[in-house]
Amino acid sequence: MQKNGLPSFSRLFFTRLLAALSPILLGACFSRSPHLTGSLVPRDSEALRGVDYEIEASVQDQAFEEVRKQPTSFVVTSGEDVHAWERANFFFNRYLKQEGQKGVMKAVHNGNAVVLTSKALQVGRFDFEVRKTDTYNGIHYDVRCVSRKAGNGDSANINARNLARFIQTGNLEVSLLVK
Repeated sequence: MQKNGLPSFSRLFFTRLLAALSPILLGACFSRSPHLTGSLVPRDSEALRGVDYEIEASVQDQAFEEVRKQPTSFVVTSGEDVHAWERANFFFNRYLKQEGQKGVMKAVHNGNAVVLTSKALQVGRFDFEVRKTDTYNGIHYDVRCVSRKAGNGDSANINARNLARFIQTGNLEVSLLVK
């Protein structure tokens, strides 16, 4: 027989289920102790006890951490050098040249090192330099970024690490690049 749209068996089942779960639900909601206090609002220390929090960093924060960890000096194999040097040239020609400027950046040989520098461009607030040297265990890269004005040291450091990461792995965080 139905009353209020539910069969009597279903009403009886839900009533018993609710009665059985009420003490558990009320106990979990209001207190971690077996005694209820005069307040129905849990105290902060009681509510937070035993609770673990997991805070996720944003994608931007994760990218910044990866760039921050990148060393500015590293060694690549002779096979990797071709691609690494192409990425260095790409960076200089794509991000450091002024609009309308013709020609391609050229590397300068300095002793046993090959140096790519932006100092002659006089573009932006920073000078970039990539130096590669052939060593017994591979090709050693040294990446630098120097601010033309005082107070931009942190940005110069992140720029150098970002460029070094791009040269070594092919990953450039354009959002972190300060020109």
